Amino acid sequence: MVLHERYDMTEDTNTTDEQVTPQEAVQADVQADGGTNVTLNDLANLVQIIDVASTRGAWRGEELSGVGSIRDKIVNLLNSVQQQAEEGVDSAAE
Repeated sequence: MVLHERYDMTEDTNTTDEQVTPQEAVQADVQADGGTNVTLNDLANLVQIIDVASTRGAWRGEELSGVGSIRDKIVNLLNSVQQQAEEGVDSAAE
């Protein structure tokens, strides 16, 4: 899954006059003091990093449930955003 969406949280996207896209609704970005954005593609890469680290034994057994829980949340978020984006494309094509 390759998603190249990037969000800028410095803009106010919570106005009632504008239509909010699914990507804006989930607000998958975290903006730090340095202006660093976390993209959906970054989250997909993070899932891959977790998978590789897990196969290499990076975590102890008691840590696996916490790591797996975070991984599942990220995967669910990515799947939800992709599904909503596909539904938006389908409805726009009609």
